[in-house]
Amino acid sequence: MDHRDPETAATVIDLHSHVLVGIDDGPTEVAAALALLRALVDDGVERVCATPHVTPEYPTSVDRRDQALEALREAARSEVLPITVEQGGELDLAYAASWSDEELDAFTLAGGRALLIEFPWGGAWPLALAPTCRALRLRGYLPIVAHPERSRAVQAAPERIDELVVCGAVIQLTAGSLTGRFGSSARSSAETLIRTRRAHVVASDAHDAVSRPPDLTAARGHAPGWLFEAGADVLAGVAPRIPRW
Repeated sequence: MDHRDPETAATVIDLHSHVLVGIDDGPTEVAAALALLRALVDDGVERVCATPHVTPEYPTSVDRRDQALEALREAARSEVLPITVEQGGELDLAYAASWSDEELDAFTLAGGRALLIEFPWGGAWPLALAPTCRALRLRGYLPIVAHPERSRAVQAAPERIDELVVCGAVIQLTAGSLTGRFGSSARSSAETLIRTRRAHVVASDAHDAVSRPPDLTAARGHAPGWLFEAGADVLAGVAPRIPRW
């Protein structure tokens, strides 16, 4: 059964989700993960990258990720859900800067060349981020910087995102920031990054179907449609072109 509403939902590729069971701060049981997949389908998502945290707090191994990934795929098949769950990971900046190609390849999105990097949560600007993005580009990867609009450093100085864009990084906004789920500062920051053409793509960063749902449909009224459709370019290893308006 196709759970999407064809009158309201458009197809998107969600590049950032915490849908795997028991890996990080996402679902703790299969039923919750399936509920999240259904919510993604309702938002028009046909492909979703499972991007568990890969950090000192959540030291996700490739084997554990792959076991959880295959288990979720099997559960989705049994429910006949029309969604493909792809591999991925949300990498700590220090790992992205120091790992070998072999280590990084295990966490690329859908097995391609794109890497999702978590914007560090400290209040200060992460000085290593731009050099790391530049180095990754030189190694043939496409770095995607996750949800910078939720950082106090970006909210205080959004123009510093230019350092990352010049390096060839993709800037990913969270749908919930646009709807106000993360507060007025995150929403204002996201709107500024869109207005000043510093954002490339929107993803859900969903953790469950209730408290951290995808929010993609709700966010569509707050941002240009192309931001929701840029995932195909990213999975192809290409930084989406930002239209002029």
